[in-house]
Amino acid sequence: MNRKLVFAIAFLTACPAAWAQESKAAARILADRPGLNVVFDDDGGKVEIFRHGETARTPEFHGGAVIREPLIQIIFLGDWQSPSLAKKKQFLRAAIERVTPAQLTAKNEDPIRPATLTGERDLPASGAINDLHIQAAIDRAMTAGVLSLRDENVIHVVFLAPGLEDKLGAAAAGRDFDSYHSHFHAQDVNVRYVVVPFHSEVSKMADAAAKSIVRSMINPDGDGWY
Repeated sequence: MNRKLVFAIAFLTACPAAWAQESKAAARILADRPGLNVVFDDDGGKVEIFRHGETARTPEFHGGAVIREPLIQIIFLGDWQSPSLAKKKQFLRAAIERVTPAQLTAKNEDPIRPATLTGERDLPASGAINDLHIQAAIDRAMTAGVLSLRDENVIHVVFLAPGLEDKLGAAAAGRDFDSYHSHFHAQDVNVRYVVVPFHSEVSKMADAAAKSIVRSMINPDGDGWY
């Protein structure tokens, strides 16, 4: 059984009053509004996606979480060992260091600080994967100590290698989305992450990563700015 569901059942059984409060909060997460691109993930929740060519929109604040001191952990998922891919990794790393956070603030709140790159890791994967496989890969690496920084300010930016056939629910990488951001609970930490499918044009990967990283800063759990 999915760990989110196990936690939710235990929590709501013990705290009926919290159920009403949680339902009210969940109802507002990624509510339908013009220009907001969302799909349903493999757990049935809504995930904000980015697609090249989409029309820019002005987000609104919904009172939820914002990452004001973001840390970036890069993950290269799959086989990135060839010399040509090594150059793409270098390009992507440099592009991430130039990502500028959105300076959106609600009343009496501090602005978002520039992100700090904490490092990068290669993690194994192959074949057809979905969002749950990506979550599991991050979770295993955290449990093994490969990803040792357990902090809710961390945004794990996952670049998928060629050959990984990525799906997000019924949506397919490339056809329906170029990147997305989401979160899940792993042990004692809320893990925020961005997923960027492989593209032959590395500049498009970098652009898609930047768009979803900024959105993950201002809307990490789906109830911030969107």
